[in-house]
Amino acid sequence: MGEVQATDLEDLHFGSTAFRPPPHPGLSTGQSTTTPFITPSESEEEPSYALSTTNGLADNNRISSDEVLQNWEERPNSSRSGIKRRFSSLQSHLEPQKEAAGTRKAEWFLKDAQDAAAKARYYTNKSMIYSAKSQDYVDKVKEVHHHAKEAKWFAKDVQVSIDKAGYYAGKAEFYADKFGDYACKAQEHANAVAEMAKSPTESLEPANEGRRNDPSRDIRP
Repeated sequence: MGEVQATDLEDLHFGSTAFRPPPHPGLSTGQSTTTPFITPSESEEEPSYALSTTNGLADNNRISSDEVLQNWEERPNSSRSGIKRRFSSLQSHLEPQKEAAGTRKAEWFLKDAQDAAAKARYYTNKSMIYSAKSQDYVDKVKEVHHHAKEAKWFAKDVQVSIDKAGYYAGKAEFYADKFGDYACKAQEHANAVAEMAKSPTESLEPANEGRRNDPSRDIRP
């Protein structure tokens, strides 16, 4: 596979007939320079271009832009075609590398997507667990609320019973007072009866005593 040449890039971006200045001064057909430049090789059927790194910067720096333009225009079309073929070969070599890089990126994105899906499943399970727990708490709250209502009803019944007990206790106290009054009156009546029973007896005793002492009672006919 051929090396990447500067003219390859020029042909690619600017066309085979357009001229663009090289990135470094000192381009020539027979001179060398410390700055890499393309030199045609006359030993091949189709001229190739290799990078040269020999010393010759001082001479090449004196080459004018007109000489560079003339050198470029004098280059045969076959050399340009060869450069294009080499560049196409380079592209065909880089395509698998691009595909491999794209595959690696796709694998990275796939792994990230799998991680995100795993986290989503994890948090979904957590959400379901806490949702079930919250439902249990809701059921317990409903149960407590139901028991609270029942307790309120029972408390109300107890209060009613307490009120009734107080009412009947008041009634009992009232009738107890009544009973006391009636007992007192009964005692008074009993005492009165006793007095009434005692009075005739006491009134009769003096009369009987007088009759017993009367001498005329001893006279017999």
